Amino acid sequence: MAADLMPKPRSLGELISRTKIPANTVGLFWPGGSSLVFKSVRQRVYLLDPVAANWAGGSRSGAIDIRPDLVFCSVGPGEQLDLSALSHLAAAFPDARFVGSGNARDAMIGRHADDEWADMPIEPGRVHALEQEPRLDVRQVGVSDSLRIRILSDADGSDEPPWNLLLSFSGLQLCLIQRLNTEEDVVTVCEAVRRRVDVLMWSLPGASQLLAADLLDQMRPGFAIPFAYDRLPNGGELARQFRDKAARTPGVKTYLFAEDYMEGLLYSRITSRKHRLT
Repeated sequence: MAADLMPKPRSLGELISRTKIPANTVGLFWPGGSSLVFKSVRQRVYLLDPVAANWAGGSRSGAIDIRPDLVFCSVGPGEQLDLSALSHLAAAFPDARFVGSGNARDAMIGRHADDEWADMPIEPGRVHALEQEPRLDVRQVGVSDSLRIRILSDADGSDEPPWNLLLSFSGLQLCLIQRLNTEEDVVTVCEAVRRRVDVLMWSLPGASQLLAADLLDQMRPGFAIPFAYDRLPNGGELARQFRDKAARTPGVKTYLFAEDYMEGLLYSRITSRKHRLT
């Protein structure tokens, strides 16, 4: 069927399912908020921190209709861990696997002390805890792919959620920054990354913009992309400020989900539905 005659996707999950990722690239989707979706060349889907309710209050953001091979939770209980969304994903997609901190695993399988669980817990055999092992090869949890995920500790050695992450997709390196508090943290993250980062993802709510210029100057990623700004007051302006900082760093290209479209090293889609920059 001709491309212009193809019916438009009815949901975010359908869009991701239809998108075929070319060789030497990685697919990147933003459902909104702190959630991200990655799709590999082997067409495996990785859902980071699914959130069910959007900023408008109560309606679904689209994360729960995504068919993931792996759900990775970088936050812990009492933060943004959406147990209801995780439960629905587990029930809808029996082959999906789940990874998080030890406390997150306890919450997902129904062993957490809080009484917030409103749905059926996830079968323990489907949930992997990252505690004494700050690195994950997804083949460890039954996903046939070449993705490796590494937790980047703070300067004081802390690896408490929310995590900063280094994701390696068949040679492409993506660094996800969700928490930086000091200049020492910037140095520690840069020293932990042994070669150039292709893409730097920067969570605006969780990482100080005062340190952005310093990190960008030291890391010199190929692309710098802010996210999670759609639920912040004046989030669009904050995102543009980050883009301006990145633009002053030689060799760094910047990208905003709500304004730009890019194919190349990244095969990206604008998927933050119902949100506009303000």
